[in-house]
Amino acid sequence: MVHILDDAEWCDSLDRKGYFKSLTLFPEECIEGLSLSEFLKIDHLKAASFNSIILIGSNESAVAGFILRDWLLNESHVPIYVSRDSELPIFVDDKCLVIALSNTGDTFETLNAFNEAVNRKCNSIVIASGGELLQLASDYGYPYVKLPGNINNSESLPYQLFTLATIVKKLGLLKEKIWELDESIRILEEIRSEAMGNFNRNFIKKLAVELEGYTPLIYGPQLYRSIIRRMCSEFNLNSKLLSSSGFFPEYVKNGIMVMESSNDNLKRIGLIIIRDAEQEKTYLKNLVGLMVLANERLGKVVEIESRGKGRLSRMLSMLYIGEFLSYYLAMLYGKDPSSIETVRALEIYNQ
Repeated sequence: MVHILDDAEWCDSLDRKGYFKSLTLFPEECIEGLSLSEFLKIDHLKAASFNSIILIGSNESAVAGFILRDWLLNESHVPIYVSRDSELPIFVDDKCLVIALSNTGDTFETLNAFNEAVNRKCNSIVIASGGELLQLASDYGYPYVKLPGNINNSESLPYQLFTLATIVKKLGLLKEKIWELDESIRILEEIRSEAMGNFNRNFIKKLAVELEGYTPLIYGPQLYRSIIRRMCSEFNLNSKLLSSSGFFPEYVKNGIMVMESSNDNLKRIGLIIIRDAEQEKTYLKNLVGLMVLANERLGKVVEIESRGKGRLSRMLSMLYIGEFLSYYLAMLYGKDPSSIETVRALEIYNQ
């Protein structure tokens, strides 16, 4: 008998806008993102000419910024900050490099922050598909990268992230990390191949079945802060599930107290633990203790091992697995992953 997650007709009937198809294009979109800024001329911008990088953006754009920040945390001598607000932080001045990201180019918060950057005479780079932001960059003579105009916000992450990676490479901030870009794409292609297989040979489909009926609680190392935040968002958006998260080793001291909740509450939780051998060295004993307690008290406990050698590969492997997992959970719950009916309902109150 064909498993429901192998029933293409059933899945297509729910996935009305083709989310799954767009998900399978993720590796190619990363490759395209690398090429988009290939001819960007920023020779006048060198790492020595600014003391920090401020990435301004919201939603997917902010996620791209957070991933870049976490990836290069132990590599870049220039601090990288991410701002989602419509106002720039007070410390931003003409010694900061501002990179403004917006898929549409018309995001209010990003436009407002970018105009502040112009007024503060910051060196700036713009990444957008068009809109007012790209027009402003052209008018003021700032370098910019034009994203494809036919992608929606949910599809823009790989383009923006790998465009950012090319930019920081041109700025001389990647140094020994350039090889991680190729490794990441190779790992993404491997995961895609597995994630598209039949149920019996598909670990992500099996994970979805294990987690069906539980509220996802995701825990992992600090390296995965941006990835776990993204996973929670995808469970919200695609699977229509409440989800929560925490990070090691902080969780062992604080979040562990959730184990004293009522048995009824605990049995509804499906704990997802992100495993990373490199990151776990400092808290492995506590992690083992946590897993013993979790298996005794929670409804379900699953582990997902990150892949790759480099930090970026390990991060993106978890991100991509999470994307497919949220999709398959949506199918199990009979939900359209692209549906935003509640968002539309909320918009009525903003008119």
